[in-house]
Amino acid sequence: MNNQPLAGVRTVRASVRPHNTASLATIAGFGFTRVGDRTDERDGLEIVFEVPADAIRAGQLHGRGDEGERSAGP
Repeated sequence: MNNQPLAGVRTVRASVRPHNTASLATIAGFGFTRVGDRTDERDGLEIVFEVPADAIRAGQLHGRGDEGERSAGP
């Protein structure tokens, strides 16, 4: 696998359905920030998260768990 950063990539974006607690917990653990909502034609409402690609290139995303939104556990 080639670990070279992609030229021109500035932001990594993820969209997650609001009731997908496992994915929300994963996103929270990697420093993504909620930037808005969108409606997907197939899946409906999704929450949009972003993180700067530079943070990934610098190796700053290691499941920190100290940023982003968290879902309530059982």
